[in-house]
Amino acid sequence: MKLFQPSGIWRFRKEVSLPRLAVAAVLVCLSAEGVCRLAPHLVGDNVHQPLHAVTLPCHEACDQQRQDLRWRTNAHGARGELYHGEKTRIAVFGTSTSVDVSLDQPKAWSEVLVRQFPAGSVHVENFARDGASNNEMEILLRHMAELGRHYDVAILMDHWRRAPEPPSRKNTFHYSAQWYADSGLLHAPELIYERLNDQYLREPRLVAIKTALSGLWRNSTAQAAPVPVHPFALDTKNRILRNNGTVKLVDVPVEMSPNRKSFITERVSTLVGLAKRIATRVLVMSQPVAYDPHEVPGVGRRWFSLYPVSDNPPTYKSDKSVAEAIRQTNAVALPAARKAGADTLDLDALIRPYLRQRDDLFIDKWHFAPAGSRLAATFIARHLKGGPGA
Repeated sequence: MKLFQPSGIWRFRKEVSLPRLAVAAVLVCLSAEGVCRLAPHLVGDNVHQPLHAVTLPCHEACDQQRQDLRWRTNAHGARGELYHGEKTRIAVFGTSTSVDVSLDQPKAWSEVLVRQFPAGSVHVENFARDGASNNEMEILLRHMAELGRHYDVAILMDHWRRAPEPPSRKNTFHYSAQWYADSGLLHAPELIYERLNDQYLREPRLVAIKTALSGLWRNSTAQAAPVPVHPFALDTKNRILRNNGTVKLVDVPVEMSPNRKSFITERVSTLVGLAKRIATRVLVMSQPVAYDPHEVPGVGRRWFSLYPVSDNPPTYKSDKSVAEAIRQTNAVALPAARKAGADTLDLDALIRPYLRQRDDLFIDKWHFAPAGSRLAATFIARHLKGGPGA
């Protein structure tokens, strides 16, 4: 009788050589990579990620100090309800006004739009993202065309500004899609990292710890920064400065350069062409802005944007000047869209008269409050049904 028996693990280690382990590891990696690359083509529209909750600073549209905004995103990264075989499918692309950044999903105009039609007849997927650029819209449309996505209507609304960064799918809202990876060599490592990040590293307590540690590091290494001359342009606290007369607002000449016109025309034409690849009908809408010379006083009090004109003394563009620049952009973008073969809707012109009657349509210069979202959805639905815009 032997006092010691060879371990089963030892026999296993003798049988499994390093070359075999290497081959097995390669096969596992290739299998994972194959799953990650095939998933975007196989995952159905009825697959939803867990409910995403986002907390944003409260605007005048809500009553609390902070509000929780909730929406769902599906496997393709679109906000909206599940697709249940509705006859008409609509996709929305754009920036913060298209996504209704201050509103819960049921109050956003893209969701209100669904309720303007008979129940079960229309489905809307909203691919817009707060802070997106037309570069991001371009790469998103190209990617969806590659996946063979198709809609009955594609709605585009943008500021048509020159984006500082090159197109990158990593910046688009659909980057949050469960099966999306950037255009690197290998997709599997990135997706695994993102899932671990979602599951563990974004847990609130860990985020708080990381934020505190990074703050301590910055404070210990930071140099004394000069006191800024101007407040941050999009700080909601600027409302107080504007409404109590602390800051001076002045009218400035607004004239669009030929280069700017050419840029808008080119971008609109490019995006309309891409949208026509995934949709039967393309609708380009103007960017609404909350300004009219005869508006009721409450409209201007909701603005908080401050765009510097001079440092000494500090002066800022008036609401009139900001609005004129936006409307000049609309005046170039809509004809360019029609020339490219798109349908157009001057949403700004339709909403503008209502600013002379009420001050509850916007929370700032161009983001809708619930009442404005409902009004916009009404005009869009009328247009899509073929009726008059007003």
